[in-house]
Amino acid sequence: MNNFFEQIGKLLRQYSLRQRLVIIVIFIGMLSAIVSLVLWANRPEYEALYTDMDPSTAGKIISDLKGMKIKYKIEHNGKTIYVPTEKIAELRLKFAQSGYVGNTVSGYEIFDNAKIGMTTFMQRLNMQRALEGELVRTINQFSEVKNSRVHLVLPEEKLFEEKKNGSASVVLFLKQGKFLNEEQIKGIAALVSNSVKGIKPENVVVVDTNGNLLSENQDKNNVLGSAGNQWDLRHKIEAKLQKKVKCIIENIVGSNNTVVEVSVDLNFERIEKTMETIDPDNIAVISEESNTESSFNSDTTQKINEKHEKENIITNYELNKTIEHFLS
Repeated sequence: MNNFFEQIGKLLRQYSLRQRLVIIVIFIGMLSAIVSLVLWANRPEYEALYTDMDPSTAGKIISDLKGMKIKYKIEHNGKTIYVPTEKIAELRLKFAQSGYVGNTVSGYEIFDNAKIGMTTFMQRLNMQRALEGELVRTINQFSEVKNSRVHLVLPEEKLFEEKKNGSASVVLFLKQGKFLNEEQIKGIAALVSNSVKGIKPENVVVVDTNGNLLSENQDKNNVLGSAGNQWDLRHKIEAKLQKKVKCIIENIVGSNNTVVEVSVDLNFERIEKTMETIDPDNIAVISEESNTESSFNSDTTQKINEKHEKENIITNYELNKTIEHFLS
């Protein structure tokens, strides 16, 4: 070994100092490249275990990976977890069995494991959970919906109490770049209201994960009808007029040779008027009360017999009236 270093020293002495430095730098560079190549060839290959996960589920999986001492990488703000390729299939089966991923929402099968002696409260709670689970499964079938949550408020029916209506809240986790139109939102509200007894469509609230209100309460007295709000009504009228005007002009100048813009101003003032008309000539008897009092006076000494009668009649009348309510 000493002879080897002596020979290297003699070889380097044949060169100048600058040449020696160049040789040493090249040698170190080659050695570093070889080491890096060896490390790169022996590094484990990583593959995505799960992508686009919610934080709670990702945290549970990472805790299990640490417990099993398995290397992992996190990307995309913690939504994607990478593990070594050779362990990918085993880990997916393990976490699927643990219930961390997949369809873990319980529906009516929650009653398959019903225990004997369950209280009425637990039965009602399980029924509510089953309804929520079934609705989640149905809503998740929408192509734009990635996941959803449904919360039901079902008031308890009590004897001698006025029946109360329930309510529901739906939270939608939409897929990236996907949106639901107004008719689909109304369809979800109708789906929930017709699936649960005692819930009306106007008592269903639909929001997205950003807290944006997607549904609007339907007012029965809304003069706009199915238009929903003033902006929608104005937009629909403008689109209808624009289509008509464009069709008329294109018949003259030819197709695709026109640009039509329509703007309308609508008066949304509401006038409510109530009229009450009384007819004095048309009187109706609503009740009549008659009281008769009789008394008899007898005097044997003077041979006088007197009989007295008194009648009292009370009659209640009501005038005929007409009430008209106008809304314009």
